[in-house]
Amino acid sequence: MMHDECIAMGLPLPECIAEGDMIEVIFRLPEKKEGGIPGIVIADTSKLTKRESEIFLLICEGNASTIADIADSIGVSFDTAKRAVKRLVEKGYLQRIGGNKYGKWVPISKPK
Repeated sequence: MMHDECIAMGLPLPECIAEGDMIEVIFRLPEKKEGGIPGIVIADTSKLTKRESEIFLLICEGNASTIADIADSIGVSFDTAKRAVKRLVEKGYLQRIGGNKYGKWVPISKPK
């Protein structure tokens, strides 16, 4: 999941902050050795539905990587979760890394 990928690449873990109808995801660049200011990218989730925001937060936190995980975590059917993930992909918030069997959903740092 994203947590493991960041650790493997030596990157700081993203921060997910849920406030009201929005989820902010902050991706920090590694600090420069010469003391530069790390960069920040925030995903604006204000245009997402409540369910889409909930799914996006689950994936950002590394708590779900499959449609079945998502459905179980938020208490909806597999098909409902699949439709919501499809909308998140269409809106540019998620992408699939890897194939159907061993792949996973990951957030995109700068949605369309």
